[in-house]
Amino acid sequence: MFDPNDPDNEDGPRYVFSYDENSSDEYVIGTVSATDGDGEAVTYSITTNVYNDANEALFEIDAVSGAISLTAAGVTAFSNDFEDTPNVHTIQVMATEVEGLGEQKSTVIDVQLSELNLDDNAPIFDDEYIFTYEEDSEESDLIGTVSATDADGENVTYSIKTNVYDSNNNPLFWINATTGAIYLTSFGVLAFTNDFEQESNIHNLVVTATEVDGLGAMKSTDVDVVLKELNVNEPPVAEDFTVLLGNSSEVTIVFDSDVEANDHISDVDDDFTGTQLNIVLTSLPDNGTLLYTDENGVTRELTSADVYVSGQLEDPVLLNPNNITYVPEGNEVVIGSTDDGSLIPVDDDYQFVLDNGNTIYISAFKTLGNGSEVSQQVTLIETVQQGTGLSVATGNGINSQETLHVDLSENPLYTISFGVDGLNTNHAATVTYYFENSDPVTISYQGNGDYSYTASSDDPVIGLDFTASNNDGSSGANYVVTHLSGTETVVDDSTFTYQAVDSDGEFSNVATVTLDADDTTPSYHVFSAEAGDPVVNATVGNDVLIGDSQANVFTWLDSALDNSTDVVKNFEFNTDKLDLSAVLDSGEDFNTLLSKIDVVVGAEDVTLQVSHDSGETQSIVIDNGVDIFGLTSSSGLMTDDVAQTLLSQIVKTETV
Repeated sequence: MFDPNDPDNEDGPRYVFSYDENSSDEYVIGTVSATDGDGEAVTYSITTNVYNDANEALFEIDAVSGAISLTAAGVTAFSNDFEDTPNVHTIQVMATEVEGLGEQKSTVIDVQLSELNLDDNAPIFDDEYIFTYEEDSEESDLIGTVSATDADGENVTYSIKTNVYDSNNNPLFWINATTGAIYLTSFGVLAFTNDFEQESNIHNLVVTATEVDGLGAMKSTDVDVVLKELNVNEPPVAEDFTVLLGNSSEVTIVFDSDVEANDHISDVDDDFTGTQLNIVLTSLPDNGTLLYTDENGVTRELTSADVYVSGQLEDPVLLNPNNITYVPEGNEVVIGSTDDGSLIPVDDDYQFVLDNGNTIYISAFKTLGNGSEVSQQVTLIETVQQGTGLSVATGNGINSQETLHVDLSENPLYTISFGVDGLNTNHAATVTYYFENSDPVTISYQGNGDYSYTASSDDPVIGLDFTASNNDGSSGANYVVTHLSGTETVVDDSTFTYQAVDSDGEFSNVATVTLDADDTTPSYHVFSAEAGDPVVNATVGNDVLIGDSQANVFTWLDSALDNSTDVVKNFEFNTDKLDLSAVLDSGEDFNTLLSKIDVVVGAEDVTLQVSHDSGETQSIVIDNGVDIFGLTSSSGLMTDDVAQTLLSQIVKTETV
């Protein structure tokens, strides 16, 4: 008869024993005991056991003592691992009397064996961890979450064992101790860990999972966590800047430079890879002309067709920011034109008030025999003899001893164009030019017609005196000034706007370029060849003449010859020509023309200095002429024979 320790079990008496997981096969889980009323000895055996998948019994009993323990197979099986269920095992033990007094008898009893959980497991992470996150993240942006579990059911907390640090030893990542969520610290947001273009983009952490105090000594587990930054295409940045024009006829607009002070466009990604940014124009300057030179060295005007409008369907015109220049241009002033202002009589004088608020004053006086001057009335006349124009008093024009004075001091002009009418053949119109910085110059003009004068850009005309030659008695000297116009010096700043464009087509903010002129800034007219018309004509004053793929003829008519400087761009050697035939008088030949031209070789350009009959020198600059003609840079004035060889190839001879 057994002596169970759970005799009142509703299903019948039984033994109940518990044992710690991870027990050895020598450990006695519990001992059953049975007695025989006849005093016979008893032996013990297991009639119903628990088995593993190999059908090996997991428990054994000492036949004499009744001590129950794990078999060798039971030690390594689920029967010895609380985390490997089931944790309660029932066996049946039989007590059998030893042969002796009679028939052998036996008794069977249930034995329940319950495993006890020990804190024998460290936390286990669910996986290896590789997380990606975008640069420019915020502190609140989740990078990734690690997760660990403890097989003993204990709670787990998280910490970073090995972090990444900045130069001040500030940690750049942090982890939520409860959830395992990983974030950038405030220092990490500002450090290389949040900027793809700085240093390494892969950051390695070691995260520790630690079980909370509970069943036994605290245990922890480490795991490697790899954090990879992802590159974000940040839009480029453009900034406002100012270009000082000074006395340059053509100014390079520097958008992009290795010199920080001159670097006005940037893009984190493209700067990192060394990729060139482009720009688009969003507006053109109020005055002057932007020029663009392509990768083949061909220059053209930038026009409204090149201007980008946000949302347009057409592809934007992308421009290399290193290839844009600006040619300044002053406004044209036509005195008397209602487009430019109003000619207003004031007492005996006239005033022409320009739209910019400046005033041109037109007055007259007569010089008496004793040298004194007497104010005269300025009139507008229209006669058969003198034509229509400005006159002094009622004398049918400007007579001897009379002067028509034009005061340009409020609005200096560097080119002057005018017409005279009513001159008799033996008389001349005499004009005295007054300058801002130098002595006056007096020039006599024979015959009716249109005339022009170009001053230095840094010494514009501030006044004009029109006088008549002395009356010789054979005919009258009087004449009228039929018209008067000119080009202003570039005194007003101009602006245009642009955006930078990166290699992924991202646009920057709109920025403004201010073109800052001063009183030395010259004015240039820009003329480009048009399709179907290869001739490009120069005009009075400084010009920039731009050729195209046609066989261009750059032409200086007589009215365009002055002492200005003209620039020729896109000149094609052996294809294009210069037409200077207006320099020649009747009967002069090509050799005479060549003798009037000096050729000077500069660092990059070649300059033709053309003397003409007015005593002035017209300068013609062949842009990039050194390379075009294969000359030695900065070699200076050409000898006559070398110059004539070159000129015979580039100057048009057919009409001479």
